[in-house]
Parts: sequence; C-alpha cells; structure tokens
Amino acid sequence: TDLLSKVDQTIKDIKGTAEVRKAMDAFYEAEKTGDITLYDKAAEALEAVVVKNPKHEDADKMLWNAAISYEKAGKFASALRVSQKIIDEYSQSEFMGDALDKLADNAFHAFEYDKALTNYQLLADEPRFKDSPHRKPAVQNVALILENQQKYKDSAKYWKKYSEMESDQKMSMAAQWNAARAYEKGKMWSNVVSEMTAFDKRFAGNGDAADECVEANWAIAEAYKKQGKKKDYEKALAAVIGRYNS
Repeated sequence: TDLLSKVDQTIKDIKGTAEVRKAMDAFYEAEKTGDITLYDKAAEALEAVVVKNPKHEDADKMLWNAAISYEKAGKFASALRVSQKIIDEYSQSEFMGDALDKLADNAFHAFEYDKALTNYQLLADEPRFKDSPHRKPAVQNVALILENQQKYKDSAKYWKKYSEMESDQKMSMAAQWNAARAYEKGKMWSNVVSEMTAFDKRFAGNGDAADECVEANWAIAEAYKKQGKKKDYEKALAAVIGRYNS
C-alpha cells in the first residue's frame, strides 16, 4: 500500500510538473508572438495550474504571468482578480508590489480613491517596498488623493516625502510647493510659515522658482496676519518687496 501510494504521488508530481511547463511555455510563446488568443489560453492554463498546485514554488510567478496575459488579452477584470489573489494568498511574493500597483492604478482611474489610497499607502510606507520602482509614484499619488480629500496635513507630509525622493529639481520644487500650499489650504498658519520659509530658503536664486519665492513670502506675511502677529506681518511684507526686487 505504501509503495502504491508513493508511485501514485510520483505520477501526480510528474503530471503537475508537465502541466506547469506546458502553461509556462504557452505564456512564453504568447510573449514571443504577441498573439491575443495565445495570451488568453496561457492565462487560463497558468491559473488552472495554480488552482491544482497552490503551494508550488512558482505559484506566485505563474499568477503574475496570468495577470499579464489576461491584461494583454483584454480581460482586465480577470487580471485584477488574479492580482488580488497574489495579495491575499502570496503576501511574501516578489510580485506583491506589482500586484498592489496594478490594483491601485485601476482603482484610481475608476475613481475609487479610498481603495486606491489603501494600496498606494502600502507601497509608499512599508519598508519592504523601499526599493520598488512603484514607491515614488505611489507617494505622489497618496499626496494627491489626500489633498483632494482635503486631508491637508497628511497630504503635506507625502508631498514633502516625494520632494525628497525626486531627483528632477523642477518636480522636487513643485512637490515642496504643494506641501506648503496644502498647509495654507488647511489654514495651519504656523506650518505655512515654516514650510514657506523652507521653500524660499531652498529655492532662492533659482530662476525657475522666482515667482513662487515671491508668493511664498506673501503667504508668510498673510499667515502672520491671520495669527495677529502685526510686527512679524510688517517684517514679512518688507521681505516680499525685497524678494520681488531681487
């Protein structure tokens, strides 16, 4: 009985390995030819193999290839369903970041902002994704969604984080400016003063930021006025004139 059981298991293993190889070969053929029909067949084969062999060492890879195949076959709902399965059942997968990004982007474009925010924040905040290519755009999207939801304090935090990550100076400048303006929209006047001051200090002398530096000093003056700090307000007004003439 033990021998028959071992033989039966060996046959199942061989059959399983053959099915995996056949499904992966179908995917590679679809990638090589770009044939939509082949992508559709490959996706179904890959998913079917994982259903039969959920603990296979390449199960997550097969699911991700299935998601890619479904997407290229125009079956977007199936691609998202498989991506969600990676998140739900293979949380340690190397494709976790890709799956989160796909779901977040889809939710964002479908105006499902709370759902998009949840997945973008995982990519933006979790240490495991610090080197992911999805990290920086996720931080930017979190900042944008939070600002649109009028959660200005949290939005400013992510705009500043994005500014620090961005190597392009103009985009970095725009992000820090967005952070400062978020505090202004939220009427957090002391934060406006500190953030606008930081912006002016960082970008003073940068021709691309000349107008923003004038606006920053004006915002500082207005923030002092809102706080009833008359002397600081008058001093800030003089700084506006000085920045305008510089």
